[in-house]
Amino acid sequence: MAERLAPSTKHVFTHQGRTVYEWDQTLTEVNMYIPVPPDLRAKEIFCDVTKQHLKFGRHGNPPFIDVSRHGPTAAWHA
Repeated sequence: MAERLAPSTKHVFTHQGRTVYEWDQTLTEVNMYIPVPPDLRAKEIFCDVTKQHLKFGRHGNPPFIDVSRHGPTAAWHA
């Protein structure tokens, strides 16, 4: 595994004092951690990842995360 970028702990993105997602990364990969409500089942979640876009949310609702990347992504594991 590649050396981790400093700091070696998870980075946190918050909005209005609430954690939206966390991530950690190395020189070759990024791992995202998204908290979901305890009653949410896996089959109710959608995660659409393309080379330049990420959408994540609950089926039937607007995406919770809807972001474009600045550059292409080589591979994603969702």
